[in-house]
Formats: sequence, C-alpha cells, structure tokens
Amino acid sequence: MWQDMGLYWAWRGLDKPKIQPPTEKRIEYAKIIYPTTQQALAVSVFDNGIEKEINRDELNWHRKQGANIIHG
Repeated sequence: MWQDMGLYWAWRGLDKPKIQPPTEKRIEYAKIIYPTTQQALAVSVFDNGIEKEINRDELNWHRKQGANIIHG
C-alpha cells in the first residue's frame, strides 16, 4: 500500500507496486544564501490541489541570521 510521507509517497509492501501513487506531489523550495554558502529548503508541498507549508520556522531562523532568501 502507498503511505503518505508528506513530501513523497512511499510504497509499503513486499511486492513491486502495481499501481501509481494516488497523486503527484510537487515541492517548492526557497534558496537560502549566505556570503560563503547556499542551500535549498523545501517550504511548500502541493498535493492533489492542496498546498501545505512546511519548514517555516527554519526559514524564519535563516532570515533572522541575515540570509538572503529567494523563493522559486
């Protein structure tokens, strides 16, 4: 059976899945840029027409540390 893991669907069975996951998830990332490093952080998951915001506390923490945040 398929299990919803939030960011993706996971197959939980011994056999190879015979059907596709129930929906396709799309993840939106924010780019976090510091003077010497940069990283991407997942901030939204779109699943079956529903948007769920995630990792907002971590994104706000980086913003308070002076990071330049670029969405998209």
